[in-house]
Amino acid sequence: MDKHSDFNNNDINNLINSAWDNDEIIKSILRSKFDERLSELDISTNQAVENLEVPIRTLDGILDGTLKQVDFFSLLKVAQFLEISFDEITAHYVQATATKHKVELELSRKRSFIINNFDLPALKSIGVIDSIRDFNHIEQRIKEIFDLKNITDFDIEDTGAAFSSGARLPKNLNSRRYFISEAKMIFKIINNPNPYDKDAVAAYFPNIRWHSLDLEEGLISVIRSLYKVGVTVIFRPKMPKLQMRGATFSVNNKPCIVLTDYRGLYPTLYFALVHELFHVLFDWEEISKKKYHLSVEGNDPFVIESKEREANEFARDFMFSKKKMELISERINERLFVRETAIDSQVHPSVIYANYAYDNSSEDDKYFMLFRDYFPPFKTLLKKLGAAFEHTSKNKDIAIFYKTTIFN
Repeated sequence: MDKHSDFNNNDINNLINSAWDNDEIIKSILRSKFDERLSELDISTNQAVENLEVPIRTLDGILDGTLKQVDFFSLLKVAQFLEISFDEITAHYVQATATKHKVELELSRKRSFIINNFDLPALKSIGVIDSIRDFNHIEQRIKEIFDLKNITDFDIEDTGAAFSSGARLPKNLNSRRYFISEAKMIFKIINNPNPYDKDAVAAYFPNIRWHSLDLEEGLISVIRSLYKVGVTVIFRPKMPKLQMRGATFSVNNKPCIVLTDYRGLYPTLYFALVHELFHVLFDWEEISKKKYHLSVEGNDPFVIESKEREANEFARDFMFSKKKMELISERINERLFVRETAIDSQVHPSVIYANYAYDNSSEDDKYFMLFRDYFPPFKTLLKKLGAAFEHTSKNKDIAIFYKTTIFN
């Protein structure tokens, strides 16, 4: 006799069935109740079907949770037959359906999560995804960038401001979420080991302005010095629909600042940095509670205008004071005079032109356009700050770059 002869058909069937969802384990409560009811009444399934006047396929779909289109009238009939309430049969039916179609429902859940939390056209415009309809591709790309096991692990940050409850949500909410989550993850990976020293930051402040004279290395030197006193600063390219110059985050209870090239002007980088440092020094308690602060232009329901004006005025006055602007305004078109005044004030001339344009321009940015030739190109600086790492790059790679190249 073959030593395997005792391996009969039942064993074979058990092996086959084990590859599926083990129907005995997930047998629906409704099917069990139906079988019990048949025993109580001592009738067959066919008799029950005739009594209910419900097609057998519909009945099986209700009992096993495989009916994709709900027939509420038939559902009510079955509830009466089982002597249970409509609410109870509905609850059991939904549970059975969720079990039977868990793969499809999980797929649907992920797709709904993606639609609700990502601005797909914006992500496509910056190259993060190639299609707004291929959800498998979208899920894979976001998981790669954020190093996620599941797309639903994406950090949905509360983007509401602590002081603007009831504000209408902006249309760029999902782009904010992406930007915030990206920045937070980069800062967490960098994990600045230096303690935050508020007094040391304040003491270093006077050194920031004169570094603007060095187009290629000045800002990098400032960023390195701030890192040593517990303030982490990185650069990230601007995102569509976000009129954001900068942002400040609280990560591990330490200030972390993102600068962007939203305006595309060299002096704006320094203006944004000083603006954010003002919030770090004077609004840190509020930021610590909320976990982040965004500095955006235009009307925004999540920003306290008075606080932003205060930070703006401080940044402008620090870089080049109002009194000095009053003295130089009448000679703003004398390029040599502006340059000499800037050097005497230990600041790059473009800062003066930016301040003047800000004071005198309306929505058409007339003076920014007029002085465009006076704003220096700064691609080399941005390249050194990792501008090549676009929003398509993995957050881990960006963090490693800063740890090994900028902060080392």
